[in-house]
Amino acid sequence: MPKLNNLNFVKNPTNVRVLLNARADAIFGQKAEIQWVSISVLQAYRDNRSYNITLRYDISAKTTDQKTLLKSLAATSSWPVSNKYGYQVGNFIFNNLRRKTAEVKIPRYCGYIAKYNLVLRDYLLGAQLLKIITRSRSISMPHIKSLMKWLANFQKIKPTTAIKKSINLNNLESNLKILKKRKAPEIELLDKEYAKIREQIINWSKKYNKTLVHGDFNPANILVDKNTLAVIDFEGVHRGDRLMDVANLCSYLSILLNKSGADNRKISTIEKGLISSYEKATQRLNAKETERFLVYKKYFTLVFRAYELVWS
Repeated sequence: MPKLNNLNFVKNPTNVRVLLNARADAIFGQKAEIQWVSISVLQAYRDNRSYNITLRYDISAKTTDQKTLLKSLAATSSWPVSNKYGYQVGNFIFNNLRRKTAEVKIPRYCGYIAKYNLVLRDYLLGAQLLKIITRSRSISMPHIKSLMKWLANFQKIKPTTAIKKSINLNNLESNLKILKKRKAPEIELLDKEYAKIREQIINWSKKYNKTLVHGDFNPANILVDKNTLAVIDFEGVHRGDRLMDVANLCSYLSILLNKSGADNRKISTIEKGLISSYEKATQRLNAKETERFLVYKKYFTLVFRAYELVWS
């Protein structure tokens, strides 16, 4: 596992050029020597005990016949949480989905460098759907239909034994603990609401655990480039209930639209359109599935609310 000082290494162009040259064949799909690397920071977090950084590596290389190749990679390094699982799962999903839906892309994973806990994947162009919704106070129905079609294909992938077995509740529960320590006025209501559904979530995750779940399927992890979408961030993939991802996206969309000033009628129309598109891509929800969907939607609303209170 890497240490905090590795953060400086993965941001240094000279060091990174040497690192990537050892993997140039895998990155470019042919023999090549990397000439230069330009690095920009896409996202970064650091404290005294941990860090998480995502970088963009813009690379120029020469082939054996002196042709110039250009490529952009997204590179993620962190400490102390390992990125190896995210690399393995992302690679597995790419190999299963790359020819399924032309409207929605996923990145190709180029490598994992254990010493620096560094995952390399193709950098995909596009603006975050989160930012587009915030700016426009809406989401296009064609985008919703494409995402639900992609989700249906994603859920058809047969999970391997390497896929984690259940939902991780730690994110919500750790944020609730932080809010308790701060004596936040909202904590009593959040705790009460979570207590009502916690056991249901755990029981259902054990009972309905045959489907791949993205785990973080929300507008922050969806990119839009004209008419093409991309889904990223597969570190949270696990086996679970097929309704979790659609509830996650629906909950986040409703929160974003509400915060951006969209009226309730518009939000309701978009929610119904999302559920209808998912049903057309898969199958109609029965009464028990609708009940689970609503509980999951409430759970993700709590996740986003607690996260916002802690980190805003």
